[in-house]
Amino acid sequence: LLRRVVKFAIKQRRGFQSRRGWRATPLTEYAKKLTRRWRQRAGTLRRERDERRATWRADTARKLRLLLRAFGAWARAREDAAEIRRDATVFFTAFLGWRGEATRLAAT
Repeated sequence: LLRRVVKFAIKQRRGFQSRRGWRATPLTEYAKKLTRRWRQRAGTLRRERDERRATWRADTARKLRLLLRAFGAWARAREDAAEIRRDATVFFTAFLGWRGEATRLAAT
């Protein structure tokens, strides 16, 4: 960022020189102005950054909570389905086995 700022300042200075010859404002003046501006805005910038971070954290936490809840519901549904399948399997295995035995007994 600093390199970009300095490059911009140099460009500004070159533009200045082309207009005013060699009595141009030295680069340090631009640098001083820029740094003063940054210093003045530092508190605001910090507060804005903190706010952005806080909102990002809150949003991310909310998203993760929703995802976790959805996953929990999905896992529960899956478990319920598996349980129902197990019960059905047990019942039908027993029932069909018994029916097979009954027909075999009737045939003999």
